[in-house]
Amino acid sequence: MRPFNGLPVAGVELKLTNACMLRCSFCVNDDGPHKHGDIDAPAAIRALQELNDAPSNLGNLGFLSFTGGEPLSRIHIIEQIASVMPDTTTMGIATNGILLSDDTIERLQRARINRITVSYDTTRPQDYVLVRKGANVQQHSKLTSMLKHIPMAGITLNLRVALGAANVNVLTDIYACALESGADTLFVKPIVSSGRAAQNIDTVSLPPEKILTAFKNLRTVYDATKTRISVSCFSMAKATGLPVNSCTNNQTLYLDINGSIFSCNYVTDSNHLLGDYRQQGGMTCALRTRRERYAKLFGPRNDILGCPSSPYSVAQPQLKLSPIQ
Repeated sequence: MRPFNGLPVAGVELKLTNACMLRCSFCVNDDGPHKHGDIDAPAAIRALQELNDAPSNLGNLGFLSFTGGEPLSRIHIIEQIASVMPDTTTMGIATNGILLSDDTIERLQRARINRITVSYDTTRPQDYVLVRKGANVQQHSKLTSMLKHIPMAGITLNLRVALGAANVNVLTDIYACALESGADTLFVKPIVSSGRAAQNIDTVSLPPEKILTAFKNLRTVYDATKTRISVSCFSMAKATGLPVNSCTNNQTLYLDINGSIFSCNYVTDSNHLLGDYRQQGGMTCALRTRRERYAKLFGPRNDILGCPSSPYSVAQPQLKLSPIQ
């Protein structure tokens, strides 16, 4: 067999549930109160242990990110899985923040979660209610006040912004909130046409020139010594001097609640489906399949081939991506 020269897997994004108390207009999935189903925790644990034991040239479990739906609604599953993860694995969670409380933060701290990424898309309570269907003004106020409690507990806080029509004019205000909260990094990603966002793309997305203007304005207040900024899926931002994050899909596996193992979180091609972790040896089989398909999936530059949000291209909101089902 010829040598494998591709990038090995560095970690996993684990979807715990489809359920979420909100129905955000820009959700890249189609999750919400109407969705049901949770991950098979024992099967997921077995698959993660397989990855941890895999040959180093194929991958390892360097990081584990819990996602949803809203993963904090399944915090008992987080605790169950985290309790058996190796000490060498860093763990984080991506949350809408509605369920954040001092008790929740303490539970996550005990579970060795060292990174909490909160979706914080506007400083305006009235806009928050409009884009996050099901939320209220009081929840926005509570979320804003809870942010600083995360770094106070010794957990890294990151804020994540889905940049679109509703928040383009308050992006610098969001950064100011990130600074005040002690956030490590503000991640900014223009809204892409996937999931529920695809249904609302004409009202939630922005043309590239408006996105670029927003990044130029953000650059004027950027203080890398306090809170970093990381732009993804919009390479034109490099012209403003802001850091543009390279796509990490080429080193991440995505595990869905239905057992699917994907090589990318925007499934545009059947080649992205690598296997089923619920099957005995499913993770090992997926790693081998990924090795065989690597050239088709990532190409010579280790880029996600065919992805409209490639770091080598401008985000193209007119393209319709298929969300993970």
